[in-house]
Amino acid sequence: ATASETAFTAAPHHRAHTPTYDFGDRDPYEGYGRVNPDAAVDAVARELLDASDVDDDGSASATFEETVGLNIPDDSRAVAGFVRTRGGTLDVSVEFTRYAGGNTGLTRGDPHVDLFVYGAEPGINGEPNVVARAAAVQGSASTSVDVPTAEAGEEPSEETYFVVAKLVNVPGVANGYDVQVNFDLDVGLDAGEIPDVTTEFTAAGSRSDDASVFTAGQTDRVRVTVEDFENAAEVTITDQVPDGWTVEESYGDVESFDPDSGTVTFQGTVSADQVGDNGNVTLTYFAEAPEGADGTGTYTFGPAEAEVVEPDVPGEDSDGKLDGDGTDSFGGTDTNTVVGADTEV
Repeated sequence: ATASETAFTAAPHHRAHTPTYDFGDRDPYEGYGRVNPDAAVDAVARELLDASDVDDDGSASATFEETVGLNIPDDSRAVAGFVRTRGGTLDVSVEFTRYAGGNTGLTRGDPHVDLFVYGAEPGINGEPNVVARAAAVQGSASTSVDVPTAEAGEEPSEETYFVVAKLVNVPGVANGYDVQVNFDLDVGLDAGEIPDVTTEFTAAGSRSDDASVFTAGQTDRVRVTVEDFENAAEVTITDQVPDGWTVEESYGDVESFDPDSGTVTFQGTVSADQVGDNGNVTLTYFAEAPEGADGTGTYTFGPAEAEVVEPDVPGEDSDGKLDGDGTDSFGGTDTNTVVGADTEV
């Protein structure tokens, strides 16, 4: 990962099998490039930034003045270090500042420096695991890595990356000239936010009735079944009856019926124990269709609604409270049709 390509810096010295510039990929003649032992050691021994303990939405950064050069073997051809980071966005950049050395007058423009971020785990067959790269052809470049943020309720994840900057070309000169390239290497993390563990009440169930077509004044037996609910120990149940229909409060499981809102309130409560282990609770009421010719039409029942009486919030919840309004609709809706006149005597 810290080897540097020599397609340009050693161009005058190549004879047969001239390597090509491959932006960090493998070349058929020199592989990933010439080994840089100093950078290889620094990649695992030199800490550029420890941002593993940055708070949610916090940030950390560091800037280093770096030097690479062509005066081999005195000059380094690459610089490297490692970064510890938590979830968020890791930004790295290089910015050329100046040339130094006795042959700087021979240069013909800004240097080309390649910037790489490698994952700590190598790729298949041990190949370098490039997670981001940028070519500073005119002396400056930047790139970033989106580091996964932990899931809700988890501790911040920690990742390690190797940051490497490699000298690719200095226009006008090559290896052996006394030219050093000075640049700033910036590394920084904008930490992500680990979501809170939230607990919302949810309910599930079904509904059924006697038929889908009724004559005026005919009675429909409606059954609402509570099959499951989460994050509550006890709930109350209501259902919605369409305008024009009435409910017999003295039959079934009805506590009350409000003709203005069309709300049927069922007696008592349903507990988590009753619906646990694939159990269910069915509540029944009897609704009477509208009378008269003007009552002909289609009518929609439902959905039913469960409302929390006693919450049951898991211990890992961030604030220990039930989120939302503590209600949930379930069972869907059912459309019935009323036709003709009253057939009851």
